[in-house]
Amino acid sequence: MENVADVVIVSIYGRGNWLASELAGRGWKVSLVDVSEKMGEWEPEDCETPFGMFETSDLIPSQSTRLSDEGESVVLPNGMTILLPDGPIEFKGELTSHQLERREWSTKHRTRQKTEDQFYVQNHIGPLVEGYLRWNDAPEKDKRNLRRLLSVRPFEETWLAHLAHQMASTKFVENSEGLSLEWPSPLFSNFVIRQVTASSWQKGLKACQLAGVKVRAHAGVRDMRRSGRLFDAIEVQDDRSGVERGKSLVWMLSSSETAYLPGVTFSSLFPRGETKPAWYWTRFKVAIEGRFFEDLLPLHAVMIEDVFLPWSHSNLLILRKRAEGKELDVWMKVPIWARTDKGYLSALRFEVEEVLRNRFPQSSPRVIGLPPETKVSLDHLGPPRFPVYECGDWEKHHPLKAPNIFFDGPETWVTMDWLGMYRRQNKTLLRLEKLKSYWDSEKEKTLGSASV
Repeated sequence: MENVADVVIVSIYGRGNWLASELAGRGWKVSLVDVSEKMGEWEPEDCETPFGMFETSDLIPSQSTRLSDEGESVVLPNGMTILLPDGPIEFKGELTSHQLERREWSTKHRTRQKTEDQFYVQNHIGPLVEGYLRWNDAPEKDKRNLRRLLSVRPFEETWLAHLAHQMASTKFVENSEGLSLEWPSPLFSNFVIRQVTASSWQKGLKACQLAGVKVRAHAGVRDMRRSGRLFDAIEVQDDRSGVERGKSLVWMLSSSETAYLPGVTFSSLFPRGETKPAWYWTRFKVAIEGRFFEDLLPLHAVMIEDVFLPWSHSNLLILRKRAEGKELDVWMKVPIWARTDKGYLSALRFEVEEVLRNRFPQSSPRVIGLPPETKVSLDHLGPPRFPVYECGDWEKHHPLKAPNIFFDGPETWVTMDWLGMYRRQNKTLLRLEKLKSYWDSEKEKTLGSASV
């Protein structure tokens, strides 16, 4: 049994690096099979979540450390920033209280203004909303009660709470239904982003090796073998192709990503078929000029034109400064059918430029990089990295049930930021530790019987 790992983790783009290293540090024998190179022709920026990471008390300290293994992590001093037409909300800045109080005051006095003046509707944030989003460590029962109170309040008062639930969610709902989703983003927590490069993934895998993980990079998975209902081994293709045996398996690919792998693994792990997304996030690269880029625009911001219009397309953009030059990555949520319509995606560049030009006069924004779907055929590109599912389709997701197989891909995440991914991995870690306790107890019973 020397060549049998306690757990085999199949991962892409660093998803499983922390879990593999954490288990190795706890004495597990871990094999990490990285199949990133089989997942299509992507740039590093297309594979790094545009949602960053909020630091909360339920994270394990090593999770933040692990992110730094692959790219420079930066804590934004003003936290998450939302750019509204009348000004920003900085959730950790010195002006945060003033920005929130101004919006509450403006709505209390909006009856003095013309009813069509959207300033006095869009920007109101009631005190219940602020308390709800600050209350990260409250008992779940108390948070549910407060959520029920918010659900009967007017949307003009509660839109920020709906946005916090929906912004990074893997599920799509209408704006006013955001509170029906799990886990709001803890907007008032410390907020971290990182810059990744072409070498980031190799740095992450090297860090895993140093932590004691057996890493199989540049790999593919052709097949999976079971012994009865239990996972037994996978057939790996790399520079030393062969079987990787394990007592358990963590599969960190979506059903769509698994279907893109050559071989028969998909039918083994997803016997009921693929769960297809309805939306996805895609990226434009923008060159921009002007003083605001250097002095006023934060490294990361969520820009909304109208909180009452759908939070998709150019009405909600995620802006991330790139490490080089005066350039931005601009992320947009669009319908999944847009992936096959290059003309539609190309036309969206004009919306991006117009929105940025109107918001930041004299900035001369120019889209210099279109979404990857406009440049590479879907056969070579593969499934989207950040899919969003209709609630009904997400709930129909039924992968293979086996006692020692654990699924930890996009269909299992509540949110697509690193916080959501790590929270899911924390659950997987607990389930694996529980399985190990069972192994240990069975081993003790066997040794006890032998000694008798």
